[in-house]
Amino acid sequence: MLLVAITVRAEQFEDTVHKSFPVNGGGKLTLDADIGNVEIMTDASNTVQVDVYRRVDTHDKAEADKIFQDFSLEAKQTGNNIDLRGIFQDGWRSGWSGNYCRNGECLWYGKKLKVHRYQIHLPKTFSVEVGTGAGDIYVGDLQSVDLNTSGGDIRVGQIAGEVKANTSGGNIKVLKASRADVETSGGDIEIGEVNGDVIAHTSGGGIEIKHGKNVEAETSGGDINLSSVEGTVRADTSGGSIEAHLRQQPNGDCRLETSAGEVMVYLPKTAKMNIDATTDNGEVMVTDFILTDSVHREDRLNGAINGGGPRLILRSSSGDIEVRPE
Repeated sequence: MLLVAITVRAEQFEDTVHKSFPVNGGGKLTLDADIGNVEIMTDASNTVQVDVYRRVDTHDKAEADKIFQDFSLEAKQTGNNIDLRGIFQDGWRSGWSGNYCRNGECLWYGKKLKVHRYQIHLPKTFSVEVGTGAGDIYVGDLQSVDLNTSGGDIRVGQIAGEVKANTSGGNIKVLKASRADVETSGGDIEIGEVNGDVIAHTSGGGIEIKHGKNVEAETSGGDINLSSVEGTVRADTSGGSIEAHLRQQPNGDCRLETSAGEVMVYLPKTAKMNIDATTDNGEVMVTDFILTDSVHREDRLNGAINGGGPRLILRSSSGDIEVRPE
């Protein structure tokens, strides 16, 4: 079903493209959008509903109609799987020379066409795979998600399975998942409760992870804050401090390294670790643990706590390093 409603404002034409699909149980929705923000919400219905909101800034209706016609929403349903493509005809895609697209707004023959929002409602039992050339992505509570945008923020609700998220310029926030693999080329990363592995990479921003297992966190410019880690941790920042709380005995070697900041690690009182810590411009301290087989200078420490175990490798080029019990 396809409905198009057009309204007119001064110097502006708007329309909404609507499609709906009956489904039964779980399925997968795939969206490939040239431009536009994407909002995906869940409900208890057995219908997938899609609305695309568009606008052209011009006083000429004929010109507006021409611009609207150059965009189409293609759809294909196979069982409970829905494939959507929001595309510009004749090869006019986001970033094509002669047209300019940013944050869901494009220039076409000197006029603004804004595909500013895809709003999708679907059952919680669905998984989604979304790509947009320019825009933010928001998804609610789903089974699993794979999200990509060339320029915008990504926000994710409670996901029963895995979260994959990538943006070339924006922040990423994940509320809950069983596993998370996220990357941004320029923004902060905030991750809540993850019951499995966490991979978080940003080229310019801070990283905050509330809970995860076998955490890998890397940033080229920002602090790393790990509130609760199980398993192993590898944290690396080129410009910030690191604070990590390892709530259980690590089951493998851990490495935390910064080029410009402090490193603070909290371990269970009964943790068995071999400490290997070095700072080029600061002090290394181990507080309230008994060290054995230790070599300790102000800027370097090698030793075992509680008889030793996996290696805890700590490095700072410019800051203090401290290990404390929880």
